[in-house]
Amino acid sequence: MGARDVVAGEQTTHSGVSSRPSDPSRGVFISYRRDDAASEAGRLADALRSHFGPDSVFLDTSDIQPGERWPATVRLAVERAGVVVTVIGPEWILARDEFGRRRIDDDHDWVRQEIQLALQGRKTIVPLLVRHARMLPPHALPSDISALSDFQAFALRADYWPHDLEYVQRELARILGVPRSEVPASIGASGPEASTVTGDDFRAVSLGFDSDRVGVRNTTADEIREIAASLSLGEVLAFCRSKKRPERIGAAVALGVHLRSSNETRRDRRVLSALGELLADRSSLVRYRAAEVLRSSPALVSNFEDELRRLARRDENPQVRAMAGRALTAAGA
Repeated sequence: MGARDVVAGEQTTHSGVSSRPSDPSRGVFISYRRDDAASEAGRLADALRSHFGPDSVFLDTSDIQPGERWPATVRLAVERAGVVVTVIGPEWILARDEFGRRRIDDDHDWVRQEIQLALQGRKTIVPLLVRHARMLPPHALPSDISALSDFQAFALRADYWPHDLEYVQRELARILGVPRSEVPASIGASGPEASTVTGDDFRAVSLGFDSDRVGVRNTTADEIREIAASLSLGEVLAFCRSKKRPERIGAAVALGVHLRSSNETRRDRRVLSALGELLADRSSLVRYRAAEVLRSSPALVSNFEDELRRLARRDENPQVRAMAGRALTAAGA
């Protein structure tokens, strides 16, 4: 797929011939950037297929077959879609090419071209905001797609995912003209208080730690803190040993939430072992968050005083050195 940046909206067969829903107007085209909101777009596509039918949504990573001309397939999908959903995360507008130029400013950027096609075809566009992204003002966009800002945006929050998803599905059903009798009454949540957070939610939010922007990483940490209490301690400890750096960073943040809420957690040997591993992690971002946890839990610092002194004196990252020093100071060590 090369530099493919988006998910599109229609099912195709191995021969490249469309296998559309019986009513093409019900097709949903989902556009997103892989390095911005891949996890959320994938989860959304799965949910919409379950809700509206297996042939209602097209996902490029699984549905464009080898040998197909995907640009033509994408154009056809936009033309036939009843609604175009644009998933927008914190990096959607900021993503840059190898020369440092914004991708959205490139005439050949597929995300931009998809929105152009949708606007030219007078499609209804539904912007979906994930990971605390905000709707973009017209002046932030190229002039030929600035009308994207005119469409009503909806949020898909990780901690309220079932609730928000239910609302989005009902809106899409209304736009597509799906009879009420064909729309499930509920997907298992009656409001934000009834939502549950899963490991997939945690993984999706943690992707924000891959951003080069400090502001995005800090926003991601705030969102992890919001959902951490809904994860079991066992789940958090498992993520502490994940092979994926963003998940280890998120796990360190989540571990801090559990430590502040339970004396039993502070006495758990598994927690102490996980903190020791995080302090010795190869990633400075993980070490920083682990030291930050100890700064907020000074009673535990005595268990890691040697490690923190080593980080405070010799860590290659000055921010890690500073945070380790703050943890020592908070404990009076």
